[in-house]
Amino acid sequence: MRARSAVWAAAVAWVLSAEPASAADGAAGAQPRRLLVATRDAALHAALSAVFAPRGVEVVESFQPLRRPADAGATAPAAGAAAADTVWLCEPDSGGTALCVRPRHGQVIVRRIAMPTPLSAEDAASLALSVQVALMPEEPAATAAPAPARATAPVDVEAAAPRPAPPAPPAPRLTVELLAGGRRTDGGGGLRAGVEAVYAPDALARRLGIGLGVAGGTAIALPQPSARGPAPVPPGGSEHDLTLRLFARGRLSLPVVRLELDLGPAAHVVTRDVSDGTNGGGSTSERRVHVSANGSLGLVVPFGRFFAGARVGGFYLLAPEPPSGASPWRGEVLATVGAVWF
Repeated sequence: MRARSAVWAAAVAWVLSAEPASAADGAAGAQPRRLLVATRDAALHAALSAVFAPRGVEVVESFQPLRRPADAGATAPAAGAAAADTVWLCEPDSGGTALCVRPRHGQVIVRRIAMPTPLSAEDAASLALSVQVALMPEEPAATAAPAPARATAPVDVEAAAPRPAPPAPPAPRLTVELLAGGRRTDGGGGLRAGVEAVYAPDALARRLGIGLGVAGGTAIALPQPSARGPAPVPPGGSEHDLTLRLFARGRLSLPVVRLELDLGPAAHVVTRDVSDGTNGGGSTSERRVHVSANGSLGLVVPFGRFFAGARVGGFYLLAPEPPSGASPWRGEVLATVGAVWF
């Protein structure tokens, strides 16, 4: 009797000890499929919940966000990463933003996107449908026989996606350039040369800057013979213009070239040497200061720390007023080369 009682006690103890393990196994088997969202984006989380919750998929937020496509293995095992699908907004090595999807037993799928973050409700809904398309092959069909397991090659969506256009080169903070060209007026023309420096602060995204320039050269070639009548030919001479400019520069950076618009005032120190027309070759010198409003449009091509291009513009004389019948407009065409400091 004592031996039989000992056997029954051992059997009951074994059954009681095995029952919790069986219950735990049943509970583990009843756990729903999980979708980990490893990105702090409320709109994406809500859109994924709306798409996958009706299918019995539990959408949970991972406590550890992911950034790179290779970060999928960094998800904590406590969150069920090994047996859960994972979705996050990633940053590929080539730059930009992409949607990363890792099925629970598959490779990471990378799809480039051009949507601003944080996502809007419409963009998040579109990405949620893309995630559904990527994960639906993991759902077994009710009537179809299970397909035989086979090794699949990694899916490289990034390689198949079209490459984005190369980014525009960054705008420089400081530029120093040399200019040379010609000026044309109603009274003649002349050569010009000068130097300019422009500073563009980071506070204005380097798209707006302030510049200072100085240029000199022949302003008007003299003499100017009379077009009608027997009037005497004016005495010969020359006119030189030393120009000091203060201007604001606006920039528009394109992938290959950069457009620049300059606007501002200028002071012209004009020196005129006029011969007296005598056989002795005597001459008189006259110096005056003029004020003008200047503007020019430049097209430059950057290459490294240097650039080259051309500027076309002109100015309008404000004071003193030009002589009667003379146009207040002057035009210039200048070639430019320079260096930049970022």
